[in-house]
Amino acid sequence: MWNESKSLLEVLQQPYVVTIRFQSATVTPGAFMKEWVMLKSHLNAKGDVGTGIASSMQQDHKPSTSSAHRRAKRKMKKNADKRDETKKLEVGDLSSGPG
Repeated sequence: MWNESKSLLEVLQQPYVVTIRFQSATVTPGAFMKEWVMLKSHLNAKGDVGTGIASSMQQDHKPSTSSAHRRAKRKMKKNADKRDETKKLEVGDLSSGPG
């Protein structure tokens, strides 16, 4: 019984923390989407209970077609592309060796 309670606490701790962050008046659509996706990923790794919660989150999530949502998705993709480009440049610098 104690181990089950402890496991449940571990599963629910991250959603609690994220929920508190979502209550901030300054949360942007992009920050919300990032936290939402990371939370679903975290929950999926936490066994049956976590997977059930993540599945419920997915069913309840209806992607918005608002301009704010589209802007946030574009910004996330642009940032990911920049990170990829930076990694390629760093690897290229390392592979060229000393001048």
